[in-house]
Amino acid sequence: MRISVCSVVLAFAACLVASSSFAQDETVDPEAGDVGTPQTASAETSTEGDASAADGGSTGGRAKPISAGLFLGYGISLEDGPNPWGFGFGVRGGYNIDAIYLGVRFLYYIGEDPVSIWELGIEGGYDVAVAENFVLRPQLGLGIANISASIPDFTVMGTTVGGGSVSSSEFYLAPGVSGLYDVTDSVFVGAEARFKIVLADETVKAITLLATGGMRF
Repeated sequence: MRISVCSVVLAFAACLVASSSFAQDETVDPEAGDVGTPQTASAETSTEGDASAADGGSTGGRAKPISAGLFLGYGISLEDGPNPWGFGFGVRGGYNIDAIYLGVRFLYYIGEDPVSIWELGIEGGYDVAVAENFVLRPQLGLGIANISASIPDFTVMGTTVGGGSVSSSEFYLAPGVSGLYDVTDSVFVGAEARFKIVLADETVKAITLLATGGMRF
């Protein structure tokens, strides 16, 4: 009877040991699997993030957003009297934020004797693609227009009196539109038309027609 009881106790102890070992195996395996799964997911997430970053870096905006160019053209006064615009030339520089253009410009117009005008201003526009390599840019410019007039010498009672010059700087507005064609990714040409409004004591209006060309960087 004692031997039977001892045998039962030993068998029961063996079962406990076996059960404990099996339970430990089951506990370790899932943990090993859990450890591996986040690493894999993390690697996949990192790869996808890198790919998204690469895509984001290669899209949106111009490849060369900085531009610089020259102007050459003619301005027509819509007022009576000498035309202070006439033949003109100048420079421009700007930057594209996607389709939004921001820039500065300076132009000098020789005008008709005895008047001439120069303009210094800023401008903003929005590029609308209408064909391959060609955009229309509705735009608005504003700045300072300086009108100069020369006074010739004149004679009074046999005495010659020296003349001189007078000038006046006034604020101007200039809505307009440009058409620009990219010859290459670095070179562009185009044309521009603007309606000028010089806000002097008496408002002066004009139309300017300019050819332009330049480089992108």
